[in-house]
This record gives sequence, structure tokens and C-alpha cells, in this order.
Amino acid sequence: KDIKEIQNALTAIMQLRGVTYNWKIDEFPAKDFTEKKQLGLIAQEVNALFPQIVLTDKDGFLSVDYGKLTAVLIEAMKEQQLMIADLQNQNKDLNQVNASFGDRLAALEAIILTAGSSQK
Repeated sequence: KDIKEIQNALTAIMQLRGVTYNWKIDEFPAKDFTEKKQLGLIAQEVNALFPQIVLTDKDGFLSVDYGKLTAVLIEAMKEQQLMIADLQNQNKDLNQVNASFGDRLAALEAIILTAGSSQK
């Protein structure tokens, strides 16, 4: 019901920051955090763009539901692929124009060489 594709996924993804961080173990001993360096996103930053991906626990702490981020990443990748295909087409067109200029330059050089040798 009410299914809609995610729009402007790449723009939103570009606003997210992948970070490393350490838990505030001393401030939250009951949370049983590990001392290991963590890797992820800042839930508050994700919440500004994708509130559907952020979970809030009973104490009001936010966390990211990384599994749901997959849908956004897929759409962002599809947007990138369209951009890449467009750039490939532009590159192909420019290569054809460049080849045409090369042919025209070779023809002009041949005319100049022929004209120069006939004047001797």
C-alpha cells in the first residue's frame, strides 16, 4: 500500500558521515558498552534525513537500523549508475568529435604539405 520509490537517495547519502567512535563507557556503565572502537553513522544525523531508519529505546537513546539503510543505498547506487551511463555517452560523443577533428587536421596538413612541395 502507498509504495513509492525513494527519491534523491544519492543526495541524502552524500550528507551522511561514516565515522569511528568510542562509547561513553564511564557515563553509561549500565549499557555494558565495549571498549572496542566502533564504526557507523551518527543516529541524530541519520534521523534528520531518514527518521524511518532510526530507533528510539525506552530511555530516549537513538540507534540506526542499518538493515533499512540498504534500500536507500540501492536507490543511490541506481542514481549513480544513471549518471555513469550519461557520462559514458558524453565521453563517446566527445571521442567521436575528437576523431573528426583529428581527421580534419590530417587533411589540412596534407593540403599544406602538398601546397608547400608544389611551390618549390
